[in-house]
Amino acid sequence: MTIKEFGKKLYKINHYLTIIMKEGKPLKIVYLSFHNNHDIYDFETNKYNLANCEKYIPDEMKDVADLIDAHNYENNNQPINLRECTPGLPKSDNPFKKYTDHLAETLQAKNAAYGDSFDQSVDDYGLKVIGIRLSDKYNRIKHLVNNSELKENDESLEDTLLDMAGYSILALKYLEEHRDD
Repeated sequence: MTIKEFGKKLYKINHYLTIIMKEGKPLKIVYLSFHNNHDIYDFETNKYNLANCEKYIPDEMKDVADLIDAHNYENNNQPINLRECTPGLPKSDNPFKKYTDHLAETLQAKNAAYGDSFDQSVDDYGLKVIGIRLSDKYNRIKHLVNNSELKENDESLEDTLLDMAGYSILALKYLEEHRDD
């Protein structure tokens, strides 16, 4: 697999993971956070930073390790089996992950369908748009709850809660991307 294919597969596992290159060769896999890069794997030493793996990618560790093993095997390097390096390492049973994964998929699908309309609105009208969008969703939630309705027209309480969380994520993304503006 080419390094480009490897990078695409890595991104599919977790879009905060990226490859740092040096002279055309992969140097490290890092987890990108708001302010720092956190080492996950070093290609030169074939070593994982287990503390960062446990902290940033507990649910994706197996998939990342399998991808690295496949890459190393194809490039005649010795595969490193993460499970053998960390006996008894618990798999995270995060009860929130299914909701955040669903939210991420929903945001990606809506951005594909509508373009980056949220960012465009904030660019055009300012940060007040964030409050307006969240306020609209809050008012919808209040109406549904006060009227003991779980659905009005085509929007359910669950849809509205998901939208509110989505707007919050879009706002966080916007603020991060425009931090230096």
